[in-house]
Amino acid sequence: MIWRGVSDDALTELEHAEKAAPLLIRNHPMAQQAVRTLLDLERYGYRERIRRLSARMHIL
Repeated sequence: MIWRGVSDDALTELEHAEKAAPLLIRNHPMAQQAVRTLLDLERYGYRERIRRLSARMHIL
């Protein structure tokens, strides 16, 4: 979804996945890259949701 420019939907899916399997999502390289990409897309004003998720994944 990130690649189609739908970052809100991508963030929602990452949050749902994290609720289902927190350790798997927080440590998965593709999930981490997705969060980094979302951070890059939002670099001028990190929204609170992406900031919390990236903090839990130790990216920010």
